[in-house]
Amino acid sequence: MSKSVSGHPVRSSESFEHNTLNPLLSLGILGLVLICLTIFFTSPLPNFSAPRWILLLEPTINANFVKEIWFGVDLPPASFSGERIVAFILGLFFVISSLFLGLFCTPLLKRTFKLNKLEIILFATGIGLILWSCIFLWLGLIGQIRIPTFQSSVGIILISGLYFVACRVFTKRKQALPKPPIAKRSSSEIGKDYLSTASNSRTDKLLLYCQFALLILFASFYVFSATQPIFEYDAVEYHVQSAREMFETGTIAFSPNNVYANMPLGVEMYYVAGFNIADNLGFSFDDTLRIGSLIGKTIITSFAYLTALALFAFGLRFLNSLRLGLWSAIAFLSLPGVFEVYVSGLNDCVLSFTLFMAFYLLLLKMQNYSNGANINCTTSLSNDILFFLLLGLFAGFALGIKYTGVVFVLIPAFLLGTLIHFFPRKFDVFFIKKSLVEVYNDSPSSESLYVQLEEKKIEDQQDSPLIENNRYIKATVLVVVFLLTALLVSGGWYIRNAVATGNPVFPLAYSVFGDKSGSWNESIDARWNKAHSSASFGANAIRTAIRSSLWQDDLASPFFLLLGTIGALALGISLKKLFQKKQIGSEGFFISILTLLILYWAGWFFMTHRLVRFLLPAAPLAAVLIGCLITRGLTLPSRLAKSAVFVSTLLCLLYSSLLIDLLGQGRMAPLQALERDPYRFTAASIYFNEHPELFVNASQTSNNSLPTKKLLLIGEAKAFMYRIPILYSTCWNDSPLIPLLDDCVERDSKGQIISVTDRTRLLKNIHQAGVEFILVDFSELARFRSRGNYGFNNPEIDERLFLSLLNAQIIVPYSVPELKNDQSNAVQIFKVYSSSNG
Repeated sequence: MSKSVSGHPVRSSESFEHNTLNPLLSLGILGLVLICLTIFFTSPLPNFSAPRWILLLEPTINANFVKEIWFGVDLPPASFSGERIVAFILGLFFVISSLFLGLFCTPLLKRTFKLNKLEIILFATGIGLILWSCIFLWLGLIGQIRIPTFQSSVGIILISGLYFVACRVFTKRKQALPKPPIAKRSSSEIGKDYLSTASNSRTDKLLLYCQFALLILFASFYVFSATQPIFEYDAVEYHVQSAREMFETGTIAFSPNNVYANMPLGVEMYYVAGFNIADNLGFSFDDTLRIGSLIGKTIITSFAYLTALALFAFGLRFLNSLRLGLWSAIAFLSLPGVFEVYVSGLNDCVLSFTLFMAFYLLLLKMQNYSNGANINCTTSLSNDILFFLLLGLFAGFALGIKYTGVVFVLIPAFLLGTLIHFFPRKFDVFFIKKSLVEVYNDSPSSESLYVQLEEKKIEDQQDSPLIENNRYIKATVLVVVFLLTALLVSGGWYIRNAVATGNPVFPLAYSVFGDKSGSWNESIDARWNKAHSSASFGANAIRTAIRSSLWQDDLASPFFLLLGTIGALALGISLKKLFQKKQIGSEGFFISILTLLILYWAGWFFMTHRLVRFLLPAAPLAAVLIGCLITRGLTLPSRLAKSAVFVSTLLCLLYSSLLIDLLGQGRMAPLQALERDPYRFTAASIYFNEHPELFVNASQTSNNSLPTKKLLLIGEAKAFMYRIPILYSTCWNDSPLIPLLDDCVERDSKGQIISVTDRTRLLKNIHQAGVEFILVDFSELARFRSRGNYGFNNPEIDERLFLSLLNAQIIVPYSVPELKNDQSNAVQIFKVYSSSNG
C-alpha cells in the first residue's frame, strides 16, 4: 500500500470494491441474487394476470410493441405541431435560468465546502429552483403571482453571464501566485484515479460504454415522457389544478372547494411558472393551459436528472468510484415507481431530491472534519451559519412540498446536522471509523484520526475562544438561522392557512386548532383521519407492507428484493463482528444507509396511509446501495460469477424498462392526438375541450374572447382535464351547487332534497354563478360512498335531486356524441335552461 505525502496510507481507488467480502461470501450473495430474481420474475404483478417474465417476451410476441410504445395505442391521427418540443425547450430554458440564479450563491458554496465543478452545477441548479419556488410563493401571497417569468429568466441569464464574465476577466488580471505543495489530495479530486485507470483493459472500456448507454437510455424515457399530457388522478385533481387556479386568480388564497390546494404546494409553483411563460409568449387561454402544464412538468422532471447527477457525484466523492456513481444513477432512473411519479407530475420524487441533498450536505460536513490537514472550512461562526443556512434551504423546501417533509427531511436533517456540528469527535469518528474509513481512498488511518481531531479542536479553541466558550449562544444562533431559512422558503403556506382558518397545518390537527373558515367540521375530519391514517399495525399489516413495498406492487423493482436480502445478510455479518468486538469494515457503510432506509420505512408504516409512492423519496438512498451491490458483484473473483451478476443486473433493468414502457406509451405521439386519447382524457372532457364556443356569451363576437360560462362538475374531480372554465369540488368539500339551492328546495326529515319550491330564484342563482352545463359522474359518487372509501360531503346530492331539477325544468339532458358508447349512463350532462321563464 502506497503512502501520501503526509504519510498516511492511500488505499487503492477500488478498495471498496475488492476488500468488502470474501470469495465464499460472494458466492453466497450470487446464489441469493439468482434466487431473488427467480422469485421476482415468476410472481404475477397485481395489475396484470401474466407473470413478470411474460413481459420480457413482449417485444418478440407482439409485432406492434415498439409502435405502441412510441406512438400510442389506437390514437386518432393528427399532424405533428411541435408543441411538445416547444414546451420542453421552454422548460429547459427555465432550468438553465435557475442554474444561473443559483450560481450567485457559489461564493457561499465555495466558502462552506470545497466543491468540484460538477457539484457546483448540481447545488446551484437545485438552489436556483428552490429560490424560484420561494419567489412565486411570496409574490402569490400578495396577489402578484402572474409575473413576466420568461422575461425574468432571460434577464437572470444575461445579468449572470455578464457578472461571471466580468469576474473571469478580473481574475485573469491578478498575478498567479505559486501554489503551496499539496500534502494530500483535496476532496474535490476524489475519483480521478479511477478516471485515469479505468480504460486500461478492454473489459473496463466495454463496461463503461455499456453504463453510459444504459444511462442515456433511461434518461431518454424521461425526456420523451416529460411533455406527455397530465392525466394521473391526483395530479389533475389538485397538483396542476391548484396551480391553474392560482394563475387565473393571480393570488395564493384559501380554496373552499379543494382541500388539497390548501396544503404546501412548493412543487406546484413550477406549473405556475409554466403558465406564466406560456402567457408571456402570447399563447391563447387554451394553449396556455396545455403548453404551460407541460412546461411545468418538464421543470419537475428535471429533478430526476439532478438526482441522478447527485448520485453520480456522490459515487465520485465519497466512494471514489466512477462505476458505482453510474450504477447508482442508472438504478435510480430505472425504478418504475420513480418514473411513474415524475412523468405523472407528482411531488413525491422532488422530495427525494431535497432529502438526498440534505444527506449530501451532512456528509460534506463530516468530510470536512475527517480530512485532517486538508479541512476546507473552520468552525468560525460565519461558516457554521452558511452550513445551517444551506441545510435549512433544502430542508425548508421539503417542508414546503408536503407535510411529510417535516418528519422525513426537516427533523432528521436538523438533528443530524446539530449532532455532527457540536459533537464531531463522538459522532463523526464513530461514523467514519465504523463505516467510511475503507471507502475513502485518502482517509487517514483510524488511529491518526483521533489525533488530528484533537489537534483541530485545540486549534479552533485558540482561533475563536469566544465562540467555543459560548456554545449555548452559538447553538441558539445556528438554530435560529436554520429555522428562519426554512420559514422563509416554506412558511408562507402555513401563514396562509393560519390567517384563513386559524390552523397553520389545515386540515391536519383540526382537533387542536379548529377551523374558523367553516369549511371543515368534525364529521369531515373523522372521515379524513380514517382515510389518511394507517389501518392496522399487526403482523399481517407488516407482512402486507413489506410485500407491497419490496415485491408485489407494480411500482417495485427487482432491485428492492435483492436489496432487502443482501441487507439482511450484511446486517448479520456486522452484528457478528460487533459481538466478537471486531471492527466493522466497509459493509458498515451499507448498514448506515440501510438503517436510514429502515427508519424511513418505519415512518411510512406508522405515520402514513401507506401508498407505495410515499416511499419513493428514499429512492436515492436505495439507489446508492444498489450501485454498491452491482459494483461489488462485478468484482467477484470468478468470471462466471461476474457474468451472472451482470446478466442479473441487465434482467432487472430490462424488466424495469418494459414496465416503464407500459407506464409511458405514446412518447412521440402528437399532443393533439394524446389529448384525444380515451386512456388519458375522459370522453366528456374531450368533447368540451373541442367545443369552447359553447361557453362564450352571444354578445361576444370576437374569436379571441375568453369563455365566460362555466361547466359545473359533480362527482368528477379531475378538473384540469377541462380546458374551459369550470366549477368543481373534491369529495371533502361542499359542492358549488349546494349554496345555489338554499331556500329554493324542499327537504325531508333526513335533509334529502325532494322538490324545487322556487324555480325562478333557483335559475337566477345558477345563472349568476355562470353555470351553463352540469356534469354528474354517478359512478364516482357511488365509489366515494362505498364502504371503506372516502365518503362524500353532500349526502343530498343524488339521483333524486337531479330528477327534481328535471321535473322543475331547471335542467335538460344534453347529448354528447362521445358518451354514446357509455352503456352504464354513469356520466350524465345537463344544460341549464337559458332564462328564468323557460
